[in-house]
Amino acid sequence: MAARYASLLLASSFPLLAARASAQNALDFDGIDDQVIVSAASATIADSTTLSLTCWVYPRNNVTSFPDLDGYAGFRNETDADFYLLQLYNNNLEGRFRNSSGTVFTATTSAGIALNTWHHVGLTYDGSTITIWVDGAMAASAPANGTISNPSVPFTIGNINFNAQPFWFKGKLDEVALWHRALSAEEMECLGAAPPDPADPHLALYYSCDQGIAGGDNTGTTVLTDDVGSMDGALQGFALAGNGSNFVPGTVFGTAVSDQICPGGTYDFNGETLTGPGVYTTVFATGGLCDSTVVLTLTETTVNTGVAQNVNTLIAQASGASYHWLDCASGSPIPGATNQYYTTFVTGQFAVIITQNGCVDTSACYNVTTIGIEEQRMPNARLWPQPVTDALSVELSAPVTNAAIRIADLTGRITHRRTMPQLSRASFDMGDLPPGLYFLEIEAQGLRQAWRFVKE
Repeated sequence: MAARYASLLLASSFPLLAARASAQNALDFDGIDDQVIVSAASATIADSTTLSLTCWVYPRNNVTSFPDLDGYAGFRNETDADFYLLQLYNNNLEGRFRNSSGTVFTATTSAGIALNTWHHVGLTYDGSTITIWVDGAMAASAPANGTISNPSVPFTIGNINFNAQPFWFKGKLDEVALWHRALSAEEMECLGAAPPDPADPHLALYYSCDQGIAGGDNTGTTVLTDDVGSMDGALQGFALAGNGSNFVPGTVFGTAVSDQICPGGTYDFNGETLTGPGVYTTVFATGGLCDSTVVLTLTETTVNTGVAQNVNTLIAQASGASYHWLDCASGSPIPGATNQYYTTFVTGQFAVIITQNGCVDTSACYNVTTIGIEEQRMPNARLWPQPVTDALSVELSAPVTNAAIRIADLTGRITHRRTMPQLSRASFDMGDLPPGLYFLEIEAQGLRQAWRFVKE
């Protein structure tokens, strides 16, 4: 029984453009046989005089020779429809456009891309020039002309085929997008800080890869979802379980904020109800060219609902919390029972409602079947010093015979045990005990009573 209703209120005068309350995942490719195929996807850009392809890439393969090249994404049929990004020798990038007449135009970067880190890359065609972009900057260009008219060429992610030779990609890909217009330099820079706007009418394909459970069992997933249409891609070769060949944590961009959600509770993230921990994004229109992305890292608050039991005394183990004990039979809170410790003189089942770190949770019910004898039926006892550091003394107002003395910690573990034919006063060495709350219990003449003390 946990609840917390929290709302992240972000100070902004701009309206909410788009909300994506989903984990920021990516797709991991093993470099062996993993790929995504979107059938006949060239129909979405057929006869367009301008094009753009962008994605986030986390390359792991140090490309040194043919045929160990790494294909990122795009079209390639080697006849009349090429538009792709490929990682070449020395980790340079190749961007190619082949028009419907079969004429090939190629741009190649001269500075290799760094491995094992995220980069935003893109290829644009404005009708006269193809340009490769790396991390928001122009990296290479070449003249080009013409259009792609073939409507039946597949769009592939994680592999670019050269005739019968596959160029498998090894690493992670995220936020793969295709436009039937040429993005500007400013827009390429913006995409390094925010995802594409799904409402963009020129966005032909968009795969955010925000599916499944990062590193979890996603074996029931068969397609990569197109976030702007119905051109879902078929997942081929993926293990879809574990930290490789699967959905994994992706690139994180935008303004980072963090908050907590209670166990079993909900969280209002700008009108979207979140029910569990994760990384979530929302995008605001800024009135300028770039939108503002906010990334929320939501973690689950821990509420300690542990309870230690010593006969008929129950002790909540949460510290710095508020407490209210309840009767499990009726489900009703017990009036006045708001201390960390609760001693009952009736049998039954009892639990405690814990309020900790802004969250509320309830412990399991604990069964009390044996009742301690009320203190007035046992001779009064005095324990000193309180708190104790080295030795604890106990003195009874009247002696008792055949006394069994036990000292126990919060878990019920017995730390000291002594039997005395007659007890009126005794002392116990506490020097070796760790600091904490303890109980001294005396059982004698058919009576039993426990007293609390603190060891410093």
